[in-house]
Amino acid sequence: MKYLWAIPALAVFLAYFCVEIPLMLAGFVLVSVYGALPGQQIHMASPKYADRTVLAWKPVWLQALWGNWQNGIDGTAGDDLPEGWPHLAWWPWLQIFGWSAWRNKVGNERWTTLLGMAVDPAKVRVCFSSELPVNLRRGYFLVRQGWRFQFRWTYSATRQLRLGWGIAEQGGATPLGVGFSTEPAAATV
Repeated sequence: MKYLWAIPALAVFLAYFCVEIPLMLAGFVLVSVYGALPGQQIHMASPKYADRTVLAWKPVWLQALWGNWQNGIDGTAGDDLPEGWPHLAWWPWLQIFGWSAWRNKVGNERWTTLLGMAVDPAKVRVCFSSELPVNLRRGYFLVRQGWRFQFRWTYSATRQLRLGWGIAEQGGATPLGVGFSTEPAAATV
């Protein structure tokens, strides 16, 4: 009975992918084309991160979903590229394509009210967990806030699988901007 939350969580994940997959495919095409066209990128102040200038798409409609207010469309804002991610200054189109179409796909969707979320710890519910209180370093858990879910399984000392909105990692209330992710990742808090 305690695992009944897995059914609506699975339904939400599947519905999310029905929206996300067409957006990702469109992004591959749009980022490829607009990344190659001269004058379609512009440096501007990020409205979400104070004192950060990012490389953004000039067309507002393109920046709305396929931009990235945190790292820019090329991933180089703030000098916080993930470890091992190449900086291809010698070929900007490939840097933009790799970051915006391959790694972040639909980077700014987390700022929309439909696909992003704000975390309110008072509304977060633990559906199931291998340990209580929820341990972010070991085992597995499924948490939810409203209709949004997060499943995470730490299957070794250094690896984990993340699926859903980053609800449990926030450590407190957050404004709109928590996004959905599906990734095998290094085990972190």
